[in-house]
Amino acid sequence: MHVLVIAMDLHGELIDAMCAMCAMCAAMCAAMCAAMCAAMCAAMCAAMCAAMCAAMCAAMCAAMCAAMCAPMCAAMCAAMCAAMCAAMCAAMCKITEKQKNITKDYRQKNVTIQIYEKQK
Repeated sequence: MHVLVIAMDLHGELIDAMCAMCAMCAAMCAAMCAAMCAAMCAAMCAAMCAAMCAAMCAAMCAAMCAAMCAPMCAAMCAAMCAAMCAAMCAAMCKITEKQKNITKDYRQKNVTIQIYEKQK
């Protein structure tokens, strides 16, 4: 034990220098570990998280869509279809009515013309 103390006294400067190196080593090790851990974590976790998130999101979205969207979509579709059909029917029916009236007018004129010609 005494020999060690003497040796330490004799090589105090060397030990101080080595201690400084130890501190530097520790700092470098900590920095490298932190960087490496961050890189590995980013690479592994991000990929795993992305895969899990994608899988979970897809499943959750599908479930939510089925629960929420399907009934709402069906109701909206039915309402829109009914409205569109009614509008189209009204538009087409009006055209048909106009065509009928034009045809009636033409026939009446034609009949009138025929009657007039016969009276001559």
